[in-house]
Amino acid sequence: MALTNTSLAAAFSATQLVLKATAATGATVGGFAKVDGEYMTITAISGTNISVGQRGSQGTAVVAHAILAPLTFGLYSDVPDAGATGLVPPVITSCDLVTIGSDGVIAVPARDTIFVIQKGAALASSTLGNPSAAQSGIEVTITSGTDFAHVVTTVAARDGTTGLSTVLTFPEFNGASVKIIAVKGKR
Repeated sequence: MALTNTSLAAAFSATQLVLKATAATGATVGGFAKVDGEYMTITAISGTNISVGQRGSQGTAVVAHAILAPLTFGLYSDVPDAGATGLVPPVITSCDLVTIGSDGVIAVPARDTIFVIQKGAALASSTLGNPSAAQSGIEVTITSGTDFAHVVTTVAARDGTTGLSTVLTFPEFNGASVKIIAVKGKR
């Protein structure tokens, strides 16, 4: 069986055990669901509602996921080098991957993070807070995963040319990105 890609039809908190998929094709009891970088073992399927018995399996981090976050279904045997009954190797990354699916506050992360905007319309009112002085050096990358123009407001960021800027505007194309680095409690 091949890996099948779809997306979340609703936001999925870090404590929920039933996710709602936009399509359940490829979901198999005993197989896995992977949302962003988090693996989960599927225990039951009812239409597009997928029950998982364990969050954060294979050593992956349990996190909340936004509506339209990328979702992959598969069997553990579909993953190279895992074998028919082997475990999926843990995803080791130097940063977190978080999907943004709606307007709202973007939490200042505790480590380097890539935010991917997957909202099905223009993101218009999301605010990224100021880091603390202890978070100096953290890198935040915000990337558009859609062809919509997006606006993210920051408390105050230095853009390297004109001084302080509080509005980051993304052009209307998939892949438009900005990287922000915290320096002594500022961006």
